Amino acid sequence: MTTPRLGIYKLVLLLKPTIEGKRLVEKSLKYIKLIIKPQGPFPLVHYDPNIRVPYPIRYFETANSLQIVYLGDGELNKNLGIEIRRDETVLRSITTKLN
Repeated sequence: MTTPRLGIYKLVLLLKPTIEGKRLVEKSLKYIKLIIKPQGPFPLVHYDPNIRVPYPIRYFETANSLQIVYLGDGELNKNLGIEIRRDETVLRSITTKLN
């Protein structure tokens, strides 16, 4: 049996600008809890409030940007993608492999 190959990934979420404060922290923690593995490294999180997007996304011209760098595999990315698609506050998401 082979072990899953781990890679370093960066997830960028553009969230609706109407989300702020406690709801934004809860949203961030929701995705971080999905990423954290026992005895694994804690993901790096960066937040930028109210960035301008180059074109309107679902009629919004600004968005909250949440960037998460984490160690994961294909299964984790698949589960994370399912959760992101279910979330109506996410305007856009992109996951890139850094290594």
